[in-house]
Amino acid sequence: MLSGEVAALDAQSGVVVWKKAMFDPGTGYAFSLTPLALDDALVVGSSGGEYGARDFIAALNPADGNVLWKRYTVCGAKEPGGNTWPDCMQEHGGAPAWLTGTYDAASKTLYWGVAIPDRGSRTCVGEIICTPIRCSRSIRRPAT
Repeated sequence: MLSGEVAALDAQSGVVVWKKAMFDPGTGYAFSLTPLALDDALVVGSSGGEYGARDFIAALNPADGNVLWKRYTVCGAKEPGGNTWPDCMQEHGGAPAWLTGTYDAASKTLYWGVAIPDRGSRTCVGEIICTPIRCSRSIRRPAT
């Protein structure tokens, strides 16, 4: 979806309960996958590295659409591992989440694969070897 919106619908009536803009249209991002619905989160992943977007995986609160957490698929320049990327790629390297991830309820672990990074705007230089998978994230349910 190029609009950048995630929406929740009432299952009975089809009425929109909430909409959340995750990015501005025209900035290179897209959603090309189905969100993963969990008990406590709705998880989405972005694509668009070929257009200079810094792709991410994010969890939204299913009740109101507020972002619970967001992790980029390429380390930032000042994040651990960021120095292993060529200059410029940290902010525009892509590594899109084209497919929906999976969730292991027993271990409360989210697994989400990402594709190879891209040089984005093509102004970045350097060899791309692989994408480090650093976005695994445990989702803890609140105590009841």
